[in-house]
Amino acid sequence: MRKTLCSVLAAVMLLALVTAFIPAAIAEGQSGECGTDSSFVYWSLDGSGKLTISGSGRMRNFAFDDPAPWGKDIISVVIEEGVTAVGDRAFLECMSLTEAKLPESLVEIGSGVFDWCSALKEIDLPDGLTKIGDGAFYGCESLTEIDLPTGLTEIPYYAFGNCTGLKELVLPEGIVTIGIGAFEQCTGLSSVTFPESLKTIRFNAFTGCYSLEGIVFPDGLEELSNQAFHNTKLTDVTLPKGLTRISGNPFSGAMLKSITVSEENTALETAFGALYRKEDHRLLLLLPSTPRFRYEAPEGTEIIGAGALYDCSDLREIILPDSVTEIGDSAFYGCYNLKELTLPDGLQKIGGWAFYNCSRLESLILPANITEIGENAFGSCEALTLIVTKGSVAEQYCIDNGLKYQYHE
Repeated sequence: MRKTLCSVLAAVMLLALVTAFIPAAIAEGQSGECGTDSSFVYWSLDGSGKLTISGSGRMRNFAFDDPAPWGKDIISVVIEEGVTAVGDRAFLECMSLTEAKLPESLVEIGSGVFDWCSALKEIDLPDGLTKIGDGAFYGCESLTEIDLPTGLTEIPYYAFGNCTGLKELVLPEGIVTIGIGAFEQCTGLSSVTFPESLKTIRFNAFTGCYSLEGIVFPDGLEELSNQAFHNTKLTDVTLPKGLTRISGNPFSGAMLKSITVSEENTALETAFGALYRKEDHRLLLLLPSTPRFRYEAPEGTEIIGAGALYDCSDLREIILPDSVTEIGDSAFYGCYNLKELTLPDGLQKIGGWAFYNCSRLESLILPANITEIGENAFGSCEALTLIVTKGSVAEQYCIDNGLKYQYHE
């Protein structure tokens, strides 16, 4: 009997201890827990649509098939001091949300937290924030400005994509990487200031920023990826001294009139109407002033870089020198008027999607020395017949991919 009584008293004391961590607001209205197994975080929603998150530690993550319990009709959010991380998709598609207050204790905002919170007008990010998840503010169309804290090192995948209300952007020192699509389709964005710490701008980072007219790259920028500034209003750019890696054409679809390479840049050069990387004699892209109808790459060119002539729809003929050994991924993607091309005998590699949608190309001899052909290299080339050597890698590629071919005479 005494043992049973002790057990009951111990259970009551434990319940009282746990209850002490639960805010008083939980006792009224809609409420519940939203912490992880190792944190005490709670939520309460009042009749006016105000959601309060309180407690200590991390919120748990939510998902499309495991949504947040407070639903999507909230009007405002207050996250109190003590909460350190907002879980993934916590406020996904809360399209009536206009205000969110974040605590100084917050260090992380998860992926998709404010995804398509299209009515959110402003938000103050705490100084101690060190991580923003993928797509965290995607589709926040009413945001007109965002002040990013200095503790961030990366703007991740689509973090602020489709924030069409953003006008100006000043990125703080400490940012090293601007991720894929980070600011894509920010159609109102007209000005961006980059920090000296920036090293990498990835694929589609500013694609569709139709109002973006002028930028200055920091000297320490090292890498620019394909379509980083696709379909912008950029007219003149200077490539900085630290830039050594360009994949594809970062400025495709832009209104460029000139590309200049800094005199201090020892890795890149402009010659023969194109931008080249000196180290491996790689043709990176054609300069804006270069006629697109016909292009002859100079002898000594060894690699046609990834996306080098991407979407050059006016291109009818290209002449490649015998020195070319590699054609990169998507090198001639979308060159749908290309009719004449002879591949050099020394060619060894054709990248994936290299000739995709070259729909007017009718015949192409694939040299016997080719050892590698990438995925969908000749996709959507309905008129094309490939000429191959019997028993070659090219023949086997045609067989494996159901492509039209005939043997070289």
